[in-house]
Amino acid sequence: MRIPSDLIPKCPDDGSNVTTNLRADDSFVEDEGWHEASANYAQFLRKNEGGHVLYLELGVGSNTPVIIKFPFWTMTYDNPDAVYACLNYNEAYAPKQIAGQSICINGDTGEVLKELAEILKYMAPYCVCLHMKDYVIKRYNGGSGLKITGASMGTGRLDICRCYEECRIKSNRDFNIILESWMEPCDTLEETLRIEDEWAGAGVSYLKALL
Repeated sequence: MRIPSDLIPKCPDDGSNVTTNLRADDSFVEDEGWHEASANYAQFLRKNEGGHVLYLELGVGSNTPVIIKFPFWTMTYDNPDAVYACLNYNEAYAPKQIAGQSICINGDTGEVLKELAEILKYMAPYCVCLHMKDYVIKRYNGGSGLKITGASMGTGRLDICRCYEECRIKSNRDFNIILESWMEPCDTLEETLRIEDEWAGAGVSYLKALL
């Protein structure tokens, strides 16, 4: 496949062809924004290096493995509570040293994610207990890295209506519903308990309206 020359964008300074910013030579750009993002990412890694961490790798090949792949392997090896998950087309593998902590899925990323979304459809007929907790994905301290944390029921990313409807229609059991509030602790115990009580009340009200 060839791209017509007139479609290649030009540099506004000297009119030369614009190219991708890859670590292929000494022209890779590391400006102030790059260094700030790099420092934020390093801080994020240091803070979470000893916890239950999922190192999720989507579509990372072997072009520059020292940037993502090799560090993920090393950090997984150094942390017994860590898990390395790799989703890639014909390049899903992990060293034997972390095989017991690794999940490697060989396939097209887009197709595999679609299949994961279909799991509920196949599992719903066997539902005995529907255990739900809502969640949000947000930037870590406004910088690099993403953080998955809890949310009050009905305010996050969980498709609660679909989960319930699939189980209600397809399950032949009178299944239970468990609501779990998954929230981060506040600065004080009193504030934590107050927010937790608010979430519980809001969650029950939300589920009552749904039912």
